[in-house]
Amino acid sequence: MGEMHTNGRDSSSSNVQQVQLFLKRHSADLLAYVNRHLPSQLKRHFDPKDVVQDTYFEVFRRIDEFTPQEEDSARRWILTIARHRMQNLLRIHNRPKHGGGEVKAEEDLVNGPVMQLLEDVAFHRKTPSGSASRRETLMLVESSIANLRPDYQKAVQLRYIEGCSLGETAKRIERSPDAAHALCMRALAALRVELGTASGYV
Repeated sequence: MGEMHTNGRDSSSSNVQQVQLFLKRHSADLLAYVNRHLPSQLKRHFDPKDVVQDTYFEVFRRIDEFTPQEEDSARRWILTIARHRMQNLLRIHNRPKHGGGEVKAEEDLVNGPVMQLLEDVAFHRKTPSGSASRRETLMLVESSIANLRPDYQKAVQLRYIEGCSLGETAKRIERSPDAAHALCMRALAALRVELGTASGYV
């Protein structure tokens, strides 16, 4: 990954497109890095490809924070995000819980970058961002939500954008709380896949 670089001189409106090309070109190198550094006890529960995809989403979410200082800045910044993602997964793995891999997978979704992107969408709807690159990223999230099947769209809208409680969400979609929770988890998983497709992640 030593050739990864960005010049930082292009306008902010093109940041997202630059990062799309940048990460797509080096996604194999990033996957190799995650494969080498993902703790062995996590590989039973978390796919390295999901770690790379979530790193990709987090880079998009935080692109306005990146300021290139030298040729290797982008590489080091992205690897730091990947390391933090793996550290977060290790904390999830080490928390005492019942239910094994299924619970770990759900907690990963609830604490992952997809949820953070939804929080950004909810905030943006109340206070629109002045950043062109941030607006473009959020438009990508909105379009990905629109591509979900209708019951997933409604679950995402109520639970994660409007901030309804699980009980209120269940009432409004006319399901039991357990069924509403399961629907929300499936909707988050589907959105993660849709975001990967829409953003050009391979």
